[in-house]
Amino acid sequence: MVGVFVGLFSSWFLKKLKPLRLHRLYEITLVMCFAYIAWILAVQFSLSPIISLLFNGVTMSHYTYYNLSFQGRDLSAVTSKLLSLIAEAFVFIYLGLSALYYLTHSVSISFIIGEIIIVSGCRVILILSFSWFIE
Repeated sequence: MVGVFVGLFSSWFLKKLKPLRLHRLYEITLVMCFAYIAWILAVQFSLSPIISLLFNGVTMSHYTYYNLSFQGRDLSAVTSKLLSLIAEAFVFIYLGLSALYYLTHSVSISFIIGEIIIVSGCRVILILSFSWFIE
């Protein structure tokens, strides 16, 4: 509810500011600030900030996006793609560095092989059972 409320408030706020014809960078800054507000409010109420941000993003994509100027819409799409690529690169770099860290320590090959066999077997069983239910 926190994310939806902040998303609807951002839509209303940007709709009221539309006659002022804000610069597109200010619009995008406000959108990012409203996303941060949803995160902070969820933390303050001891709720899940990830879920709040998810619902805030869905609400803002449906309502706030259309209250931006045309240049703001394009810039928001480019900015969100850029931030997602940066975050994805950070995750893969972190995983790669942590994998190198654990390779220098003792590794149980039998545990890794056992896990691969268990996960693969469970996957085969689930796929076959779901395909049986679908047919």
